[in-house]
Amino acid sequence: MPLKNYTTSIESEKSVMEIEKILSERGASKVMKEYDAEGGVAALCFIIPNNGHDIPFRLPMRADAVMLVLSSQNRRGKLSKRFLNIPQARRIGWRILRDWVDAQMALVEIGMAKTEEVFMPYLYDVQSGRTLYEVAATKGLHKFLLAAPK
Repeated sequence: MPLKNYTTSIESEKSVMEIEKILSERGASKVMKEYDAEGGVAALCFIIPNNGHDIPFRLPMRADAVMLVLSSQNRRGKLSKRFLNIPQARRIGWRILRDWVDAQMALVEIGMAKTEEVFMPYLYDVQSGRTLYEVAATKGLHKFLLAAPK
């Protein structure tokens, strides 16, 4: 099965704006874009207020990871070579993230989760410049989990 949204023609900027709107409608007080060397949006950083504190998050879009999947699927004959380019990888990645953020916010709306819960892996440590997931992965996920108090 080909990658979700692989045929999208929706520009990355539109998907990013839709994510910003979803976040702002659901309580984000600030949203900022990070750009890569080519001028594409590489991540959205946002603040979710929680009990009087501003909680920072960083939601990256990894176009290189999308390209690896597209290349693999092309080699296996699952999709055409015309989809193998960075602009398309960006369109796909941001569209998938838009769908994911929308689905996560639906869970928040029905009370199945809290906003900070669904974005927890993307909790951002401004001083280290890393997300909670990146910190945990660096330590080794099993060690990180075992180090948690019981």
